[in-house]
Amino acid sequence: MGSRMQPHPQPPRGLCINLARRPDRWAHFQRQQMNPAMGGFFARTARFEAVDGAATAPPGLAKPEAGALGCTLSHIGALEQLVSTDPTPGPNELLMVLEDDLQIPNPPLLQTLVRSL
Repeated sequence: MGSRMQPHPQPPRGLCINLARRPDRWAHFQRQQMNPAMGGFFARTARFEAVDGAATAPPGLAKPEAGALGCTLSHIGALEQLVSTDPTPGPNELLMVLEDDLQIPNPPLLQTLVRSL
């Protein structure tokens, strides 16, 4: 297997969670998305605006817990959006929720893992 992923027959449909105040992280994901070595794997992945835990947490909640709350609500919201967009995906369709700091050190290994699902 070479250093590039083979084009996936049907790339997963997904959302990438990103805080509005972190455009640098969205740019990082877009570089991953456009990397030719990924073989179009992220072609059907869109941005999902994250819930900012620091802005929505109840008063008195510590910063780490506020961040965890925002992260949890973001993942739930992204899953709800994916399912509501197409409540009956095909039998072999993969859905994914990613975070904007995603690192893929070995694209061919990712391809192997996804094809085994």
